[in-house]
Amino acid sequence: MLKPAFWKLGRSLKLGLGLALLVGLAGAGEWASHRLPLGLPGAILGLLAYLALLAASPRIHAWTGEAAERLLKVLGILITPAAVGLATHTDAMASELGRIVIVLVVSTLATGLATWATFRLVTSWRR
Repeated sequence: MLKPAFWKLGRSLKLGLGLALLVGLAGAGEWASHRLPLGLPGAILGLLAYLALLAASPRIHAWTGEAAERLLKVLGILITPAAVGLATHTDAMASELGRIVIVLVVSTLATGLATWATFRLVTSWRR
């Protein structure tokens, strides 16, 4: 099977193209979030677009895999601005503290139950 010319590119160029694709999808998600009445954050829309591309063509992973892994390694640094933004709105959060606690408890329980159910399902396949 012939490989596309992309496979012959250097590692740095592949990393740059992968990062450009990921940033482009994030930007497209932000654009769609501001222009369409979907009620979803741009980052989520960009991630959904990325997942759709991965589902449509597994070769996309070859373009973006290394860039995505490198972004995950610095995820803590990328989350810091969001934490600072929360700190600037402490007054608004204080008035909604009860609701925030309820949402955190319910979502934690839902995540735990979903994880447990997934584990049970996967382990039942192995038997």
